[in-house]
Amino acid sequence: MESLRKSNIINTNGVRHLGYHILLDMSGVTPSKCEDDAFLLEILKNAAVKSGSTIINTARYHFGHISPPGCSVFVMLDESHVSAHAYAEHGLIAFDIFVCGNMARQKAGIIREFLVKSVPCANVVQKEVCRFGKDGTDVAEDNYELRSVRERVEKRP
Repeated sequence: MESLRKSNIINTNGVRHLGYHILLDMSGVTPSKCEDDAFLLEILKNAAVKSGSTIINTARYHFGHISPPGCSVFVMLDESHVSAHAYAEHGLIAFDIFVCGNMARQKAGIIREFLVKSVPCANVVQKEVCRFGKDGTDVAEDNYELRSVRERVEKRP
């Protein structure tokens, strides 16, 4: 396994980890915004640029032909990704902000604030998760444990 650079390790309140993940659920969004994949892609790209992240690729898809109306939008970043999935008939948009690197928490926060300001809604619920790390342990040890689990799974008959 490739050795970890110290610049990739994040310390959040004593938790050492590699990624910072924000799940942002918006409700009370107008159905027209929930169906507007071009609008959502544009704000995700703008949020990523504002945070200083590097965009690698993008994708969007508008639902409603054979499934309920809405859309999915994805922006692949060098640092990980930002995505949205919208349910127009319910006025809901689920945003996924996952950023890695030593500025992950700051970049994710900038993206979150940009999205909250850009999408009119009645309510926002947020969950934050530190990825690939545990309180009081070294991230490299966690990666060894993850690799060991993967090796055991791959060896199953």
